[in-house]
Amino acid sequence: AAIVTEANCHIDDNHWELVPICQVPRKAKLIDSVWLFKGKIDVCTRHVTKWKARLNIHSCHQTFIESYFDTYISVGWSSKQIDFVMTYTQVPPEIDIYMRLLHRIECTISGEEHILNLPKNLYGSKQGSKVWADHLKKGLKEIYFVLSCFDECIYYHESVILYFYMDSGICVGPYDDQINQAIQHLKGLKFDIEEQGDITGYLGINFELLE
Repeated sequence: AAIVTEANCHIDDNHWELVPICQVPRKAKLIDSVWLFKGKIDVCTRHVTKWKARLNIHSCHQTFIESYFDTYISVGWSSKQIDFVMTYTQVPPEIDIYMRLLHRIECTISGEEHILNLPKNLYGSKQGSKVWADHLKKGLKEIYFVLSCFDECIYYHESVILYFYMDSGICVGPYDDQINQAIQHLKGLKFDIEEQGDITGYLGINFELLE
């Protein structure tokens, strides 16, 4: 079920397109795909609350310059936890990427082999985190958030502070309406965000409000 959900999300959002293998530029390198499976665990009960399957680019098959440039990822108030849905796919890659079809899946049209051209980033690519971080930084700048001088994972605007780690983030501030406004501004920039309410469990840490 997790694999089907992941694959359907990519298909529905047009994260790839089938192209005849003969149309792939001669110098382009075909990259394999690989699945990553994990369970989301409730930090209090230690029970798995959700199983996730993530389709990744097999980054071991990427070579510097040929298929990527840089690699990078920045890792009493109200609060709201947010998740960027299918994070890396929200921004196109900096270089054309061609990936072989998923394991045990073949596509032959008119007797010709086809592969996948990726107009969106996928997890697993060497440069995916860098491209996503630059995209997020650009978007936050458009809504007047400023990067902290002390930590590249922290941005602030007026009294709202946003901390993010890969595809998860925390908004904190003295007023709920300012937090909600910041999230709506991000959505207005076409960021696909899932709101998850107040901080409870984040990155394996349990938060408890003390009266």
